[in-house]
Parts: sequence; C-alpha cells; structure tokens
Amino acid sequence: PTETEWEVACRARTRTRYGQGADVGLLRLYAWYQENSRSHHPPKTRRPGLRGLFDMHGTLWEWVHDWYGVKRVADWTGPDTGSSRLYRGGSWYDPATQCRSSLRFSHVPTFRRGHLGFRPALVPSSEAVERQKSGHHRGAEAPRERSGATTEGTVAADANGSR
Repeated sequence: PTETEWEVACRARTRTRYGQGADVGLLRLYAWYQENSRSHHPPKTRRPGLRGLFDMHGTLWEWVHDWYGVKRVADWTGPDTGSSRLYRGGSWYDPATQCRSSLRFSHVPTFRRGHLGFRPALVPSSEAVERQKSGHHRGAEAPRERSGATTEGTVAADANGSR
C-alpha cells in the first residue's frame, strides 16, 4: 500500500496514537511489541483493529510504496523518486512509542531486518469498482477500499520484495 493507504487503514478514522485509541495499555491486546514480546509471532494472534485488519501496530514494520519526503497535501502523495522508502507500524522489537499510527521511518530499499516486512494490498479491478459504485454486487461482497483489502498478515522482506 501507499503510505496514505496504510495510515487510513491503521487509523480507521481515529485521531489517536493507536488505531484502537490513545490508551497505550490497550495496545497489548492488538500488537506484539517490546513490552509484551521477546521475538516474532505468527500473524493474527492479537485482536484486529477497527477496520478488521490484523497487525497494523507492532509485529513487523511494514514497507510502504512511497519514497521518503514531505507529503503533498493536495493529493497526499510523496515524492516521485528518492533514495529511501518509508516503513510504518512498529515491531515486536520496539517500545510502544514506536508503534504509533503517525510514526514513520525510512531507509534504503535494500535494508533488511528480521522485524521489517511488507503487506501486500489487493487493488480491485475496474469492473469490481464500477459494480460497487452502482450497488450491483452479483451476490459477492463488494471490494473494500484499497487499503482495507489486504492479506492476513505481513511478510518479512526488504522494500524490493526480497526475503
């Protein structure tokens, strides 16, 4: 996902430090991080966030598609090129303060660590988007917004997709 898609999915229309609220005490129910973990854990072993997505905080830092830089407020995108890619979300290795929804870090795309991965995102076909807009779903669930249609967890890799 892009950085904006990741943040929209994580925050779920909240403006708090964490997607489930401001209380750091609740974070232990939703995330693996330094205070409750000594190593990595399988995905989906904590509660999902308000959008039903698992592991948005803690577990693994997640690479996002965008290059590091200042977001353009007009369209919420970052620079078209750069030397560092962004990652978000915190990991099992980090304190709760580094798992905040707003925190962003960057590194060269070849950077690798055991607590850094990515979250594949499904982009609905244009036909599915048109069906959703028209209200005709043909008995299937309508595609959710791009960042809401992610896989069930994260994959450890560098920003180029290498494991």
